[in-house]
Order: sequence, then C-alpha cells, then structure tokens
Amino acid sequence: MNRDSDPGQADHLYDRGNLHWQSGDHQAAIEDYTQAVQINSSHADAFHNRGMVYEDIGDYRRAVADFTSAILIRPDHPGSFLNRGNNYDRLGEYDKAVADFTEAISIRPDHPGTYYNRGNAHRVMGEFQKAIDDYSQAIRLRPDHASSFLNRGNLLDELGDPVRAIEDLDEAVRLAPDDPNTYFNRGNFYGKSGDYEKAIDDFTSTIQLQPDHAGSYLRRSILFGELGEYDRSSADREQSLRLEPTDGCA
Repeated sequence: MNRDSDPGQADHLYDRGNLHWQSGDHQAAIEDYTQAVQINSSHADAFHNRGMVYEDIGDYRRAVADFTSAILIRPDHPGSFLNRGNNYDRLGEYDKAVADFTEAISIRPDHPGTYYNRGNAHRVMGEFQKAIDDYSQAIRLRPDHASSFLNRGNLLDELGDPVRAIEDLDEAVRLAPDDPNTYFNRGNFYGKSGDYEKAIDDFTSTIQLQPDHAGSYLRRSILFGELGEYDRSSADREQSLRLEPTDGCA
C-alpha cells in the first residue's frame, strides 16, 4: 500500500493519538502519531503533536526534529516555530530559539507569549535591553501578563533603574497575588535596597504560599541576622537546611 494512500486512516490515528496524549499515555500517543506520518507523510499536525509529546517527556532533540518536519510541510504555522524555539531554548541553543521566535512573530505579531519567550532567551544571552523591549511588547498586547512585569522589573533593577523596577514588581504581585515567585523576587529587591522589613514581609508571604520554599527561609534568616534577631535567624536557617540539606539555597 502506498504510504500516502489512506489519509482517512492517518487522521484516525492522529485523533486517537491526541486522546492518548490528553490522558497522559505518551508512548501510545507517539506510536499513533508515528503510524499517522508513516501513512501520510504530509500530516503536519501529527508531526507537530508528536513533537509536543517529545517535549513533554523531555526529549527536546526529537521534538526539534518533529517541529522541523511540520515547518517543512507548513511553513506559515507560527506554533511550530514557537514550539521549536521553546525546545532550542531548553537545549541552550538560544540563537536558534530567538530566530524561531522572531519567525513566529513575523507570521503572528499579536501573540504575547512569543515576545515573552524571546525576551527570556535574550535575558539569558545577556541582551537585557532587547529582553526589556520584548517584555514591554508582551505587556502592550496583554496588560495582565504578570510574568512579563516580573521579569522586566528584575532587569530594570539589574540595569540600575530601581524606581521603574519596583513599579513592575508591585504590578506583578498585584496581578498574581497567589504566585509565591512574585513576592520572592520583590523580597530580593527590597533586601538589596536595604528595606529589610519589607523584604521579610515578602519572604514571609512566599513561605505562606509555598511552605517548602527554602530560599525564602534562607534569605529571611540573613535579614533577621542583620536586624539582630538571631534566634529567628537561626530557626529560619535550620528550616532552610532541612528543606535543602546540601547548601540551603533555593
């Protein structure tokens, strides 16, 4: 039988693969998507979704290969570029990630997540202003994107703009009051700024939301020590070491 002769069967296998993926049976999903592309070698969606499953199980190199196959079949699909970029990012190939995010943006310029992901890659590469520009565009497209405010605030602090930095960090907390990471990052800012009481409050909020957050115990321990509250400092340090027995760091 010609491998491209029965697209209906390929679609059936693709649909069944989706059900397996949704139920968490990654191996069964991979097997169905593989049969689908063997029957219909132009089934871009099957390549794409098999790539997503490989990403889920941490096989980023195979994920890149599948997204590449999907792109060769359907070069105008922004999701394939975005997801290949995400996997290049996980592989530490940040130049390739940025190139894919940029291509995805050229196809669909109104997707905030793509700017955010490209901003993250720029940040890791040390291209802080480019990262800030991307976070800013993500915020313009989605004003409630707390992670963009958070990351932009951290970079503004890194670049010596504490006024704008705390505005962004405050906004991240306002938008995501149940996310311990927002308080933790703002606590770090206050700690560096010498506002120890506010920093302690934020690390306490982090711990209330995530009681196993070793980094907050450690940082709060240091600040209690700076304030001369040595008993509380010792208690927090012991707790941080119980949670992270190697070095007490988050």
